[in-house]
Amino acid sequence: MSAVTPSINLASDALLPQRDLLLDAKRVARLLASQLGTSGPLAIDSCERLRTKYRIGDSLRVLHSIRTGGSDFIVAARAFPEGRSKRAYERALVGTINCGPLRPVMHAAELETVFWTFPNDRKLSRLQSLSSIPKELGQLFVPAWTRSRVVAYAPEKCATAQCLDERLNVLAYAKIYEGNDGQRMFGVYNSLRRSLSSVAGYLHLPRAIAYVEADRMLLLEPVEGERIADLQVPNLLYGYERLGAALAMLHGLPLPEGLPLFKRLKVKRLQQAARIICQARPDIQREAQDLASELTARRESPAEPPVCLHGDVHPKNAVLRSDRLTLIDLDQAGVGAPAADLGSLLASLTYNRLIGLLSPAVAHELAGAFLKGYSSVRELPEQTSLRWHTAAALLAERALRAVNRIRPEGLGCLSELLIEANNILRSGGKG
Repeated sequence: MSAVTPSINLASDALLPQRDLLLDAKRVARLLASQLGTSGPLAIDSCERLRTKYRIGDSLRVLHSIRTGGSDFIVAARAFPEGRSKRAYERALVGTINCGPLRPVMHAAELETVFWTFPNDRKLSRLQSLSSIPKELGQLFVPAWTRSRVVAYAPEKCATAQCLDERLNVLAYAKIYEGNDGQRMFGVYNSLRRSLSSVAGYLHLPRAIAYVEADRMLLLEPVEGERIADLQVPNLLYGYERLGAALAMLHGLPLPEGLPLFKRLKVKRLQQAARIICQARPDIQREAQDLASELTARRESPAEPPVCLHGDVHPKNAVLRSDRLTLIDLDQAGVGAPAADLGSLLASLTYNRLIGLLSPAVAHELAGAFLKGYSSVRELPEQTSLRWHTAAALLAERALRAVNRIRPEGLGCLSELLIEANNILRSGGKG
């Protein structure tokens, strides 16, 4: 196996030299065309990279969508260090699911890479329930659930699909997990909804319909409305204000039993994030180390009591209908300081400003609307805590994900991102 000339703004990886080839959709298309077909070469009309998860010197997972023969397929690849892919391929051959013209599993030995055609997956063994729906699951709904549409897929972790009837109406959402997180989330949703039932307000959470243990599947009711991410100004400002108010209501609910601690912004995690960034981008080592050191030095115990955090606050996880806002996707919920959720959202606005998705003026207005909504329901955290958590989220969420999700737009302004985080930490930054 030989190294490929780097095509992304990351340091080379001696243990995963196939990285850059697997990130090039055109090269992947040629590889799959020559090897993935069950009856010879395929004619691949399109190939798009959907998702990446990268651990330097350890593993690379890349998800592609391909179109061939008039049909669309999802293909997940996992790259291994030299000598490790053969065993993974041999294990993957056990119990494969037929995928028509595509091989269920493919081994590109020269690249130390294994490919899985959905619903085959290295760890998710029950994905076939989304395509060949068991009778007992279909009959949970009237009209019956007869087909599925996959809307989100993180290989080896989870997959989410719309449950559809014959007329393609959405009956529910089905989420299949690798472990027992679905069962835990079933309890979290039920606990939070019970607490909400006694509180007047405009926060809504999806109802957990059932947890199917045999399939590790959580079924959630569909939510009507429009995602905040899809709104336009000035409705977008109103959406961010409602998001702030709804988040404040969530923070005021009793803590559900079994909710884990929120650890993403722990000092050890921040220092680890800085080390990973330095390893991937030695040219910005000083900025990453300075930020991690400053965050460590300024870390204080929050003055506010811990709350139920959403853990993944962004406009795609908020659905607005009139004045009612539904928070969805609580998989990363945890117990922590309220400023962690607020700082995460503010960090996303800063990130989108730096990569050019938002103008400085709009980013400032959205941040103001969000904080206004929150303060209309619940007192804002102290400014020092809010600044610390925003800077920490810029490091441990935005900067780190630019590296391990290989996001070119984030990698292109990584230095500015870290400098801005330090500015926010020390003086409040530009907002």
